[in-house]
Amino acid sequence: MAVVAQPIASITARSGIPSNSITVAAVCLASCNRPLRILKDTIIWGLLTGFALLFKATDVKSVGFFRDTALRTIGLSAFVEFFINIESFHLVLELILQLVLILVFGMLAVASNDEDQRHLKRLLEGFVTLVGAILIVTTAWKLGQS
Repeated sequence: MAVVAQPIASITARSGIPSNSITVAAVCLASCNRPLRILKDTIIWGLLTGFALLFKATDVKSVGFFRDTALRTIGLSAFVEFFINIESFHLVLELILQLVLILVFGMLAVASNDEDQRHLKRLLEGFVTLVGAILIVTTAWKLGQS
């Protein structure tokens, strides 16, 4: 602890950040087996979800705004995202899947705006649901094997 606390004292003196915060963060990172394993997910969450919540804070009009926002943020989609990210797939498979899903969601956005394309919209929504179910089942199967 003394090895970590010495450099932290000089950092906090220059930055004005309370030393307790930096000490806790440094100890957590030092005690974690693989702190970089979750770094990607943390950065993505901060840039996407956290940034969106920051800008949504100006829309506070009702008393239950924060409770409703918290329930939507920490809902089923957050659980599914966490569960699917427990096991990773091969890089090539993930890149191909990302490209296919970008194409499918682009087509879904176009089909959603055109009433004549409602059959295509249902087909694409079914495809996305199928891919999500396959990812959940595959993750569960990999966890059962390990």
